[in-house]
Amino acid sequence: MVIADTLNIEVADEKFGLTLMVDKEKNRVVFAESDKDFVDILLSFLTMPIGTVIRLAGKQSKLGCMDTLYESVENLDVQYLQTEACKSMLLRPRSASEIECMKLPLQLKDTQVTYYICPNWSSSPETHKFTSTASNARCRCGKVMDKETFPILDDEKGKEGVFVKGNERFMISDDLRVTSASTMTLIKSLGIRDMTAVEEINLNAGADMVLDLLKCLLVSKTPMSDSFLSKRETTDAIKVKQRDIARSQMGRVAGSDKNKIRVKLLINTSNDKVLYAEAGEDFIDLLFSFLTFPVGSVVKFLGTCSSIGCVDNLYKSVIDLSADGLINYNDAAKLINPKLAPHFLCENNLLQIEEATPRNLTYEGGTILLALNPKSPDGITKSGGGFVKGPVTFILTDDLDVKPFSYTRTISFIKKFNLPLGDIQEQVVNVGEEEALDFLKASLISKMVLNDVFSPRKRKKIRSQTGSFCF
Repeated sequence: MVIADTLNIEVADEKFGLTLMVDKEKNRVVFAESDKDFVDILLSFLTMPIGTVIRLAGKQSKLGCMDTLYESVENLDVQYLQTEACKSMLLRPRSASEIECMKLPLQLKDTQVTYYICPNWSSSPETHKFTSTASNARCRCGKVMDKETFPILDDEKGKEGVFVKGNERFMISDDLRVTSASTMTLIKSLGIRDMTAVEEINLNAGADMVLDLLKCLLVSKTPMSDSFLSKRETTDAIKVKQRDIARSQMGRVAGSDKNKIRVKLLINTSNDKVLYAEAGEDFIDLLFSFLTFPVGSVVKFLGTCSSIGCVDNLYKSVIDLSADGLINYNDAAKLINPKLAPHFLCENNLLQIEEATPRNLTYEGGTILLALNPKSPDGITKSGGGFVKGPVTFILTDDLDVKPFSYTRTISFIKKFNLPLGDIQEQVVNVGEEEALDFLKASLISKMVLNDVFSPRKRKKIRSQTGSFCF
């Protein structure tokens, strides 16, 4: 793939046709019919990092506490990060499939794929042959790499479509089950009895409608109806159930005890309520890295039981379409096992997520550009490192508001709860892979993350219901 100074693909507000079959009495979409272009757009959501979803939703995603976590990164002084580029990596995380997704028939605003090179490139190309995915990474010469370049898709020539093959027509249910099954099979599976109550509506869907659908599918069980039909409001975020904050994925290899992270909890002993937590840079790295996780990887981690809107159905549809030969193995892997973008992996990788290999970029003239790690202050090309610079301690609240530790802030928290000091106890817990999974899921569907994961009373309740500890 080569890169150039001018964008080779014009991103326009294109529209495409979509046919809805609507139950007029219930004002709901029974199913939608589309070609592979719309299905490709739907499936591309699985490659999108959580932080990108939050940004596109204007921090109004209703995804548990993720909006608050995103704002915590926004408000964090860069002195607490390894590099200034770390903040932009977390607020504007890249997708490992971003080049492939450039071929989608419709691009959401603010998702343009850009690479950056040193402004000294033209004067000394041999000593500045580096590129970065972050606009404020520093070249080895010390200059900020802020000169924009754009990829030319010469490594995907001849490929038809993005993920889906052929020219099949697809039916998509209101809860985002995508199928190429026969019409009668689908109608029976959806429980349609009276076809006279079903009305056909033809839409010209554009970027705004697709963005509405993206927001709805994460928090609603009827995203097609909520986004495409008038006089409907998006369903509120799904309430977390305690049984949900439990082992969600079977067959994972347990992480080593030596990789566990210590977190200090302050607990109200009279009601077993977690007031807040104190944690070091290693735990905050884990927390912030959730913003870089592709949606599909979250579903994989949680064993297709994520409870995140209808994303599980979309994920399972990839498996079904692949089995039907409509998505090839490599493309299916990008959707159901998406990797982090290059250099986004943190060193203490409790959840064992993989990172994509950096692409070889060729600049005009044939020079091979090497991808720098924006997290590194030394301009290295190898992966690793973290986002947060330590040693440092942070305070985090139940809704994942993260701030640097200070004694005055701690006293303010204690005064806010208006509790006698004798009713407050410190407790140290160890967070490993299993606890990190609990934390990831609670972060996405709960407004009380610390209590849903760490509260002693709730852990006892889970044990009595399931016969084993959740934590």
